[in-house]
Amino acid sequence: QVPLVASNRIGKETVETEHGNSTIKFYGNSFIAGPTGEIVKLANDKDEEVLVAEFDLDEIKSTRHGWGIFRDRRPDLYRVLLTLDGKTSSSS
Repeated sequence: QVPLVASNRIGKETVETEHGNSTIKFYGNSFIAGPTGEIVKLANDKDEEVLVAEFDLDEIKSTRHGWGIFRDRRPDLYRVLLTLDGKTSSSS
């Protein structure tokens, strides 16, 4: 329900270790996803890029309310997440 920014490095980096040089390849493809998961901007795997996107925050808020995420949540059912076995309280 919110935009997501994922940044990934590109290129190769060589590090000297006690066992010799170690080369790491970074695959890039940084991206910005919209509030429903759609890719809005995508960088390639070869060039350094700065990605920028604009979002209508009022539209995102309206969509979030329409989906009922907070309206329909059931916090009374979350207590089981605080247990180790799904039954016994982990604090006992």
